[in-house]
Amino acid sequence: MCGILFINSKKKNLNKKQCLHAFKTLESRGPDKQLYEFLNNKNFLGNSILSITGQVKKGSSLYNYKNNKLSFNGEIYNYKELQNKFLFKKNEIKSDTDLLIRLNYTLGAKKAAKSLNGMFAYCLFNKKQNTASFITDPQGEKKLFIYNNQDFFIASSTILAIKKFLNINKINYDVLNDYFATRHFLFFEKTIYKNLKVSRPGSIINYNIKNHRISKSFYFDCLDLIDKEKYNLFNKLQNSHITLLFERLIKKQLHLMIPERKFASIFSGGVDSSVISYLVSKLKKPNAFACLNHIKKDRTMSKTTILSKKLNSNFYKINISEKKYFYTLREVYKLLCHPFCTHDFVGRYLISNFFKKKKCKVYFVGDGADELLGGYEKYLKTRWSNEHNLSPYTHYKESSDNKNSDLKKHLNLMWKKAYKKYKTFLNKKESSIQASLFADYFSQCVSVGNIGTDIMSGENSVEPRTVFIQKSIIEFALNLPLKHKINFKSLKKNLINKPILKEIFIKYFGNKYLFKKQGFPGFPNESFKYLSQFDKKKINKILNFFKNKNKNKNDKDFVWKILNIYYFAKYNNIKVDFEKIKIN
Repeated sequence: MCGILFINSKKKNLNKKQCLHAFKTLESRGPDKQLYEFLNNKNFLGNSILSITGQVKKGSSLYNYKNNKLSFNGEIYNYKELQNKFLFKKNEIKSDTDLLIRLNYTLGAKKAAKSLNGMFAYCLFNKKQNTASFITDPQGEKKLFIYNNQDFFIASSTILAIKKFLNINKINYDVLNDYFATRHFLFFEKTIYKNLKVSRPGSIINYNIKNHRISKSFYFDCLDLIDKEKYNLFNKLQNSHITLLFERLIKKQLHLMIPERKFASIFSGGVDSSVISYLVSKLKKPNAFACLNHIKKDRTMSKTTILSKKLNSNFYKINISEKKYFYTLREVYKLLCHPFCTHDFVGRYLISNFFKKKKCKVYFVGDGADELLGGYEKYLKTRWSNEHNLSPYTHYKESSDNKNSDLKKHLNLMWKKAYKKYKTFLNKKESSIQASLFADYFSQCVSVGNIGTDIMSGENSVEPRTVFIQKSIIEFALNLPLKHKINFKSLKKNLINKPILKEIFIKYFGNKYLFKKQGFPGFPNESFKYLSQFDKKKINKILNFFKNKNKNKNDKDFVWKILNIYYFAKYNNIKVDFEKIKIN
């Protein structure tokens, strides 16, 4: 986990103290080394480093090679393989960062990015061309926040660094309207702030420093992963064979991802984290296993404790009470500088903080499996349509007043493109569901889970590693016949959702502990009771306004959304005019 900050002043010379003040906020993402340079009076580039792979360079200047300077966040898992393939001298390549800057010079940005197996977002400054290029991984695991107005162009790993440099506070109410038309707060290019966007997966943003022009291209199209031949091959295989292939692929990817440093793994007792924890431990024993216990809300904790004994290692239970959840909210909102995408950001923050205290630099997590492999139980209650995306996770409410929403257009277009490609070799119903799962990963998981895991972990100086969202796993999942993801014909209720992964779970833990999925526990609405009377009155006034305006009941999901925005505004000293939010 590292931090990137690039600042270009379009008019005046940079205030150096102001730049360094903003850069200091990224120190938690890279406590081992802070590299930075004022490239000239109007350009700053910094890189905070969490050292995991190889050795960190000496000195405080940036990694550089033949007129190129690099600021890099992520891990390149196949860097040794690429080193051998392109015959780079071993004494020059002491880390994946050394490899990355040379690879970009040798192959160019597009070919270099395509060759990488890993998670990454990086800035490549070319002194000769006077350009800065920003490249992000194809699976949307790492991101950059991009701020652009008449005075500055800034790219950063966090919103916090940008806010420390500029006191941005102008709200984009169209984005808030989108929030009330979707299940979660989805990041798609736009954020809650005007002029602040977020990078898209597999993209290259080129910024010409001389004329301030921005151009964007994509070196990767996620639709290209959908493959008729692979689907037909998988469809011919027996269930046991396809499950074995999937397990082998997970092991192969884990082998690349296990670090040389101290590391941990989340073990919640659920299917995803349990499978990953078990398979990881067979390759190299983690220094700690841990899970969150939301007191009186986690119904399976006693079974999880029993199940953890199969790991034959240290297992820790992190207790979270309603009060602890509430008193952590302030800290997390101030770090995120944005409304939560989902209420489990507090949990993500607390568990990464625990791993930091255990001196682990890396931890494994099971995110992404539910979207890719049909794990959510809401999929079973969905009345699937042949012509529309009705997934509860990426469906945009048609009743919304925000009819010209960019997010709505994006979600619909992504689904239609995937549907059209699946439909060339599948029937309408399966094409519809497969396209929805596709959209759920590349919009829901990328815009919610990936952002939360990255930022909350980074603020605690630990790096999350998620095997299910690596490119090879995503490709495998996208081409699985539906029966391996949502088997509507299964006679066993507990094997309808995500059967391919559950078969691996049963293999190692047995059917006895395959208990019902819990979802993402927390105490979002319960937090209301710990607020001051002043805050309670203000929130109730807001809720009554919407209740009278829309003539409907405020259900718990709606109440949480109002609380979420209120907390964001309160803890970041930003004014939000709730009357400007359009809700139908």
